[in-house]
Amino acid sequence: MYNDATKNSLMLLNETFSTTSFEEGYYIAVDAIKAILNKKIRTIYNTHMHKLGYNVDELNSPDYEGRAVSLVVKSSEEGKRSFKVVKMPPEGMSFAQDIAKKYGVTYEMLTEN
Repeated sequence: MYNDATKNSLMLLNETFSTTSFEEGYYIAVDAIKAILNKKIRTIYNTHMHKLGYNVDELNSPDYEGRAVSLVVKSSEEGKRSFKVVKMPPEGMSFAQDIAKKYGVTYEMLTEN
């Protein structure tokens, strides 16, 4: 896929390298992002690796014409998801508690009689 992609391509990536340890996945993702930026491939990379968003400036090398930005689904003032996408660093929330409640796998839900 990478070899065939051009600056006119749109590459959609979802949680790539998430089956490795976090640190190994992070370093593989950084290399992949740098290669994508070097080739100027338009990309949306969905990930819960917040560290990538925090370090976006380090990914942007003067040697690359492409640029990375961190886009986040912003939380509302009440702490609920607004589903509004904004350019900003990650908020540090992946809403794991909401997901656990949805699927009935919180400690309290699992240990109810």
